[in-house]
Amino acid sequence: MERHFKFSVLQAHPDRRRGERVNVGIVVFLPDRLDIRLPESRKMQALTGHAWEEITQAYAEQITRAFKENVEPAEFVQSMDFVSGVFVPSELGTFIVTADDDYEKRVRSILDTLVNRPELSKRQRQQRINSEISKVLRKAEILATKDETIDDHKVIARFVVSPEKDVVAFCLQERQDESRFHVRHAICEGAAREGM
Repeated sequence: MERHFKFSVLQAHPDRRRGERVNVGIVVFLPDRLDIRLPESRKMQALTGHAWEEITQAYAEQITRAFKENVEPAEFVQSMDFVSGVFVPSELGTFIVTADDDYEKRVRSILDTLVNRPELSKRQRQQRINSEISKVLRKAEILATKDETIDDHKVIARFVVSPEKDVVAFCLQERQDESRFHVRHAICEGAAREGM
């Protein structure tokens, strides 16, 4: 049997003066209750610098208490109980399920498409780590520039450790013994490319 469900994406505006907003969850309107999913409240911490889990949980409890059975979703979304100073619902959307197990699949699909942060590939995670390491070394003024070599006693970001195995590293040559190197972070480029 085909069933229709109304839903709204919940956006958070932690500081309206800044105009920043993030999708943190969804609310699905069931006949007798709300199905509230707020998996991404941590996104708000990136905007404000502090955790929001307790505030998010309090908001979910507030709208759950305010919900009345068989209330029209459009009416409830516009009510003062639903709107807060931080959380704002999107316009209503609808999804259709034809079997009971389709409901969870559709909710997960909506969350993955509209709310959840995309998963990074292994290569993207590695690039992010390398960028962070480079940023710290550059700030400390010990990362070699394009014109500098290992002999300048600076950290070389893409120093080839083993050409046969395609291994590169953040590497620093010791001042006392120039035949010794300090490897701080190494990756096998060949394996990273294969994992793409």
